[in-house]
Amino acid sequence: MSRWTEGEACADAQAKSDYETDTPHGAFGDCGERGQDECPGWPAPPESMIEDCLALMWAEGPGGGHYDTMANPDFTEVACGFYVIPGTDELWALQNFK
Repeated sequence: MSRWTEGEACADAQAKSDYETDTPHGAFGDCGERGQDECPGWPAPPESMIEDCLALMWAEGPGGGHYDTMANPDFTEVACGFYVIPGTDELWALQNFK
């Protein structure tokens, strides 16, 4: 899987929108992605939380929606989006797949 850099600004906007509406996957599809995983309300900063969040989703194994999205060979690119909640130590992060 390669990095979808052109989709990162849009993924950031989705993470912010999902936080503001308190709706994980609420903006799904807005960036042209065909799959999405999301980590709502995780402790910031992104560098210290993303590995744990992704490991948790991967540990679901086959049949777990997050795992299936990450393991889907039809997805060849991923864009990661982050929104750090102002005045907190929390963030919303998402991964868009296409």
